[in-house]
Amino acid sequence: MKIGIDFDRVLFDTDGFKKNLTEKFPEFDETYDQAKKDSYYNLEKHAKLLGIEEEKLLTEMRKCEEYLYSDVKKLEKLKNKHELLIVTRGDPVVQKEKLEYSGALEYFDGYEIVTEGSKNVRGIDFLVDDWKKELERIDLPGLLIDRQKEGIEKVIEHLNIPEYEKVFKRYDIRGKYPEELNEYFAYRLGRSVAKLVKKRKWEKQVVVCKDPKETSDNLKESLIRGIKNGGVDVVDSGTGSTDYLAFSSVEEESVGVQVTSSHMQLEFNGFKLVYPEGNGFMNKDLDCLKQMFRENSFQREEDGAEIEKAYYSRYLNAAEDFARIHFQDIERKIVLDNLGGIDSSQAEELLETVGAEVTNLSNDKPKVNPPDPKPEKLRHIERKVEETGSDMGIATDMDADRIAIYYQEEWLSGDEIFAVLIEIMKPDKVVASIDSTEIIEETAEKYGEIEHTQVGDPFVIDRTIETGAELSGEPNGHYCFTKFVPYNSGTLAAAMIAGSDLNEIRKKLPDISIVKKSIEVNDKYSSMEKVKKEVRKRFKTLSEIDGIKFQTDNSRVLIRSSGSSHTLRIIAESETEKGAENALKKSKKLIQNT
Repeated sequence: MKIGIDFDRVLFDTDGFKKNLTEKFPEFDETYDQAKKDSYYNLEKHAKLLGIEEEKLLTEMRKCEEYLYSDVKKLEKLKNKHELLIVTRGDPVVQKEKLEYSGALEYFDGYEIVTEGSKNVRGIDFLVDDWKKELERIDLPGLLIDRQKEGIEKVIEHLNIPEYEKVFKRYDIRGKYPEELNEYFAYRLGRSVAKLVKKRKWEKQVVVCKDPKETSDNLKESLIRGIKNGGVDVVDSGTGSTDYLAFSSVEEESVGVQVTSSHMQLEFNGFKLVYPEGNGFMNKDLDCLKQMFRENSFQREEDGAEIEKAYYSRYLNAAEDFARIHFQDIERKIVLDNLGGIDSSQAEELLETVGAEVTNLSNDKPKVNPPDPKPEKLRHIERKVEETGSDMGIATDMDADRIAIYYQEEWLSGDEIFAVLIEIMKPDKVVASIDSTEIIEETAEKYGEIEHTQVGDPFVIDRTIETGAELSGEPNGHYCFTKFVPYNSGTLAAAMIAGSDLNEIRKKLPDISIVKKSIEVNDKYSSMEKVKKEVRKRFKTLSEIDGIKFQTDNSRVLIRSSGSSHTLRIIAESETEKGAENALKKSKKLIQNT
């Protein structure tokens, strides 16, 4: 990356330097503003105002080495990763003399002196400046620095992004803002996305959307700049849910990027990427993107174009058309909380369009942190349902790709919601993650077949597309309606559940007891292998798609490793609560003894 850094008041103590010159030439300071020409300092004019030879003033100005900030030499930490360029504004003669005699050029690969226009010169990708107005008029990401309060370490920390390895996760990108992920990160990611789009020969444009989180605004802006600077066009589809972004990407037949950290804590942010078909990025492409980000080697190209193009009406019409295949009108009172603000999704609009009366809590304070729709965090919905006499409570996470349902004074499990959706749609093919239980299997097999994948929505949805399945999901609240958009949609799931006869459907569901437990281990990889070896010896193995699923007595158990911590997770299910508890205890003991 080519980094531009301003000289005066960023690298150089200009005010101290001027004070010294005023001591030499008493009228220097009071005539300084008069000596400006076309908004920058002019040496020849100032010498005349002072009544001295131009060479005499220049000679004194050359005595400037002591005014270079002492911490500038720390910029050497960046030189092996970036090309550093001084970008300064002013009289070409004076500025060149100051650069050379201050010793600043020793730490840089070159310089550029601007006399008019912005500092967007010589293909720089990022600008560090002390003047906010300068950063606002340049179409690049930048960093504002106040040298009276901040050292050059601020620049180094901002550009090094030391934690970037941590933020590239299995299915998306997310990290704490701004320590692990910031505007420069977003810009560099944009450059990487543009490079990947060209490498894969996808359509030369990218659709970008964001959630309503405050930090998402600047991240989205920097991401768009990066994509454009990589020579790829951008379609800005506004603010909304990730399935809305996926819908927009399908409409544009383009890769899409959503700025969101989904259900993570509010101090986090991140990015999700989808293919032109609408499904989330698989590991091979996310790994390739990470490698391009790591290499940080980009050619500056002619900027791509940017257009704003909203798809809200088409999205809502498509969702309504899909829902009305299965029911006509909802005559229910519903309490809704998107957990991220009104603009997190179009769930309220869709529910009202199909007839529901909605009480939306999405902008109420305090915000749920993290915005994860788990029952223990949603007591306010329970209270509001009771207070308003509503029929149902619905919650989604920040980007509305997962959902929770409160009905008749209890929260439905993710397996129940999935099974209800199967009963509504009666699909001949269902794809589910391996951690789905017999509730889902038995329900799906009434109408067709079910196929399992490893845990993770990219794997589930990728297989859904490959097999042409109409419905897929996971018991964590992810449900995908392929003929609407091949991405998890909490918005459409909300309408489908709200429009169903839940009382009658739930009577049809298998009565299965499910218990879950997480066990911390020193090394999840070695522990998982030991568990597999022991299970194969002692029990009937049902699947090893992800972890190991096996039969013990009249119970089934799945043991798999966590994707984010050194933890093994157990899901035990049985026709009785006692059977599930016994299977859980047996599995826990097995892990502890291996």
